[in-house]
Amino acid sequence: MRKNRLQNHVAGSVFTLPVCAVIAVLVWWMPLGQYHINYAIGLGLATLIAYVLLETNNRFQLIRVRSRMVASAWILCAACIASLHEWHHGTIVALCLAIAHFFLFSTYEKRQPVHASFHAGLFLGIGTLFVPWMVVFVPLFQLHQAVYLRSQTLRCFFATFV
Repeated sequence: MRKNRLQNHVAGSVFTLPVCAVIAVLVWWMPLGQYHINYAIGLGLATLIAYVLLETNNRFQLIRVRSRMVASAWILCAACIASLHEWHHGTIVALCLAIAHFFLFSTYEKRQPVHASFHAGLFLGIGTLFVPWMVVFVPLFQLHQAVYLRSQTLRCFFATFV
């Protein structure tokens, strides 16, 4: 197996995220042709979601490589889907879910994961204000924390229910 494949260069490159960001901004503004505040807020929220995904990947080494591909793929997919360009409650829900995942992953191998569990539940609760069926994620987060992250305690269980 070749060590230096194009796929590895693209995934580990420093230039992948900036190139994707420039392409996304161009695609975001091209159909509109003018400045509109709802599209600017949508672009800002998509950028914030990409940053949270980038920080989650870098902090917890999800794929064991310092890669920017997760955030790059998110920003390109968000740019390609025209319904995500304008600000609406779905982008806030996506941001809340990304932040909740960040705090959920931060409970891994912690002695006192109660604070991170509380914050994960808090952001799930904020997302539930916009989309009520998101309450289904609370038991799934509990199960994931108990089985895969092995950080579930009785205090964490009750801290998630904000």
